[in-house]
Amino acid sequence: MAKPYANEISKLADTLAWAATVNIDSLRLAVRTAGLSPLLAIGSGGSLTTAHALAGFHGCFTGRLGAAATPLEVIRESVDAGVTTWLLSAGGRNVDILAAARALIAREPRQVAVLCGCDDSPLSELCRSHSFVDLLVYTPPAGKDGFLATNSLLGFTALLARAYAAEFEGEAYWAATIEALTPLVADGSEAVAIWERLTAPLWSRPTILVLHGPSARIGAIDLESKFTEAALGHVQLADYRNFAHGRHHWLAKRGAASAVLAFVTADDRMLADRTLKLIPSDIPQAWPAAGSVDTSLS
Repeated sequence: MAKPYANEISKLADTLAWAATVNIDSLRLAVRTAGLSPLLAIGSGGSLTTAHALAGFHGCFTGRLGAAATPLEVIRESVDAGVTTWLLSAGGRNVDILAAARALIAREPRQVAVLCGCDDSPLSELCRSHSFVDLLVYTPPAGKDGFLATNSLLGFTALLARAYAAEFEGEAYWAATIEALTPLVADGSEAVAIWERLTAPLWSRPTILVLHGPSARIGAIDLESKFTEAALGHVQLADYRNFAHGRHHWLAKRGAASAVLAFVTADDRMLADRTLKLIPSDIPQAWPAAGSVDTSLS
């Protein structure tokens, strides 16, 4: 039987507290090395969302290019040896991440780092047999995820954010992030209850258009992943300006079967307001505010 999703959600507070306090000396050292080069982050399933987050942190904190890829992409495509490569896997057992690890180890790029949630996994064992690999094992307290990545996703993303902030003078950013997130993952969160009420009219529509700015891009990516993997509905993603370059035509033709969910932050509130005012009133909309975190680094 699948692990109840509600149980996993109830453990997010513990996972965030763990990520904020666990020793990250080895992770910081690996991030320091990564900061000298462009970075390619590799993951599949829920870990692909973490890979996108890592690529984003790398870009905003170091000013260097960060990109995300799936295992198949990194196996099939040529990657310059000067590019730092990170593999992300909660369980370290799926055949795709193992194949990607073997391919990258054989190429011996500038850095191969592996962030894994399981110490006795095949991925961890493979890495230990190659001393130049930076193996970073961090096991979230909630244990193995169910079908959808939840606690491992939050845990790994928070660990990476904390490490980059610590290494690249972003302590104020990390402190603001923790202050904003802690009440959101608490039981009975008032903000989450409000979001649930705001978004309720959307879920009867088979297609959800998710609009976002750069600061909320990772949340949009994860929402699409969750909806698709759980077969909840069809999700389309667009940032506010790309939406204006043809994607709005979907609503003109299929508005009766669509709804709009907008991720709004302080960075893009004016742009979001102007965009959402142009959407016909008969199309359900919701725009839960993303809190008061200063996202100027994103």
